[in-house]
Amino acid sequence: MVAAPLAVITGVGDTTGSALVRRFAGGGYRVAMIARNADRLAALEEEVEGAKAYVCDLADLDALERTLGRIGREMGAAQVLLHNAVAHSFEPFLTGDPSALERNFRVNTTALLWLARALAPAMIEAGKGAILATGNTASHRGCRTMRSSRPVKRRSACSARPWPGTSGPRACTWAT
Repeated sequence: MVAAPLAVITGVGDTTGSALVRRFAGGGYRVAMIARNADRLAALEEEVEGAKAYVCDLADLDALERTLGRIGREMGAAQVLLHNAVAHSFEPFLTGDPSALERNFRVNTTALLWLARALAPAMIEAGKGAILATGNTASHRGCRTMRSSRPVKRRSACSARPWPGTSGPRACTWAT
């Protein structure tokens, strides 16, 4: 019996992330859920057949690498990566802590690069796969109260655009 395809979804929160898990599982996928909130993941794992929880803070790249290794060993190669995780700050531009911007960039953009580089090779080898990154309207038009969020969430979309040209002949679909 062939295992159902695997989707890896980051940023599994109460709204969009949970809805994505339910949608992919309802579409016949097994789902590796990555998020920081262990209780939320455990509840969703109990509710959604084929979903497995992986607690990880994407700002910790060593932890992300270990988590991806566990997913590979326990669930196999992913056919879909959906990067929904987001970090944002509500601090004013002139008084906000610059390290918050760095953390936001790590979660929104650097983690996407690490995830894609870890998962794309198996997709390319299989000749199929999809890498997607969610966004929000603030990442395109900005928001007065989230000035340091727009550049980093927007950057994840901009960073991913040239990747398909280096990943072989249409082996993966990339969307942001």
